[in-house]
Amino acid sequence: MTRMLGTLVANPTTGSDGVDERPYIALEHVSPGRGRLLEGIQLETVTRTDAVLCEPGDVLFGKLRPYLAKVVVPEEPSFCSSELLVLRPRDGEMHPRFLYYLCLSKPLVHWAIATSDGVKMPRTDWSSLRQLRIEAPDIETQAAIAARLDAEVAVLDRLTAECVRQLELLQERRQAEVDGLLVHGLDESRLRTAHIPWPVRVPRDWDVMSLRYCTDRITVGIVVNPSHYYVDDGVPCLRGLNVRPGRTIDEPLVYMSEESNQLHGKSILRRGDIVVVRTGAAGAAAVVPEWAVGGNAIDLLIVTPGARFR
Repeated sequence: MTRMLGTLVANPTTGSDGVDERPYIALEHVSPGRGRLLEGIQLETVTRTDAVLCEPGDVLFGKLRPYLAKVVVPEEPSFCSSELLVLRPRDGEMHPRFLYYLCLSKPLVHWAIATSDGVKMPRTDWSSLRQLRIEAPDIETQAAIAARLDAEVAVLDRLTAECVRQLELLQERRQAEVDGLLVHGLDESRLRTAHIPWPVRVPRDWDVMSLRYCTDRITVGIVVNPSHYYVDDGVPCLRGLNVRPGRTIDEPLVYMSEESNQLHGKSILRRGDIVVVRTGAAGAAAVVPEWAVGGNAIDLLIVTPGARFR
């Protein structure tokens, strides 16, 4: 039976009275397309007057840039950003887990994209989303479908975790080989075990020098109240969340205005810079990607290599 989403789901918009303390879920806390919070996120328990109340069983769907499919279910009574739609299943009409998987499905996400307004910052709304027509089986069938999906996703999560663990072990081996080559130098036997093409002509004796003699710049990104400078769109800023060992990711990104960027000129990122995480996944480092050149850094160590390392 085909029905409009709005007949199956409500969109409560009750705001906080400024008295209760609850965990606060912001749009940037939600992982794109994975139906969960970002790994390592610790929700802050606060009192908010500019937030929406949400409850366990609700499904939160990101209005801004709906193509990111930011979906999460609060585990306890919480606050959420107004950039998240609170979708509450109507009793007897929609099963909460069925709604959760529906919000992650391509038909709903594509509808949200098609009905969003704006180019640079597309945003959907409930008045548009509620008009989506879906095949809605009875509540018992919805529960059965959701249970089957839960079981299948659990298997995939276990396989994904194992793949991640294997990648971590490979990264540890890579780092051990790099450390060994830097400490012991290069010779033919080490090159064979390290899988580096032979011949390579490098000095057998390595000069030991202070890092400051190898670099043109070592500085730290913005540390004091960086969120004060955040805007919806502008100059991209790299944070610890964007840096992985040997690579960067562009989600979740924060932005600052060009004026704020110039105000913090000492930490403007240059081509060839290396950023190093200071807190969280401390030590993870990557070369600044081309799309971040000219942007800024938040609480990252910034290293500009000297001429002999370029």
